[in-house]
Amino acid sequence: MEKNTNNKIGDFFMKKYLGIILLIIAIILIIPNEQKEIRLRVIANSNSVEDQNLKYQVVDLLLKEIEQLDQNNLEKEIKANLKKFDKLISNKINAKYTISFKNVYFPPKELKGEVIKGGKYKTLLVVIDSGMGRNWWSILNPEFKAVFEDEETSDVEFKFFFFEEIKKVLKSDN
Repeated sequence: MEKNTNNKIGDFFMKKYLGIILLIIAIILIIPNEQKEIRLRVIANSNSVEDQNLKYQVVDLLLKEIEQLDQNNLEKEIKANLKKFDKLISNKINAKYTISFKNVYFPPKELKGEVIKGGKYKTLLVVIDSGMGRNWWSILNPEFKAVFEDEETSDVEFKFFFFEEIKKVLKSDN
């Protein structure tokens, strides 16, 4: 009886190609999906009138300062001026707060029929005291766009990473 070596060779190459395809898919899923936009987000201590007014004071102060920066190098400018922003806020409000420039997750939003993509964005983030109040955020760059106020303030969102990535891949195929 003669052994069919073509099937063994074919099976070997099929497994090899399948392995390469799975490796490529795994790499695509692991690569972070960081957006290029830069955002500003200020989270109030609570939803009280006083805390919301404090939030708006910080927003107004930061927008005036950011407006004067070189918009073509905004990320670099914000990082270079972080200590200045910190000092200005501390002189303006009498409350504990944190200020940072980091990647922050934003859920997708709809504005006048336009969907603003969710994802991780470089964000100038100010959290006043406990940060349990409504937050204000806006897209600063590539162009100033819309102002959002959210009822939800929790930054913790539980998702299954691979399931979310598979959904993105399937969406992009359509």
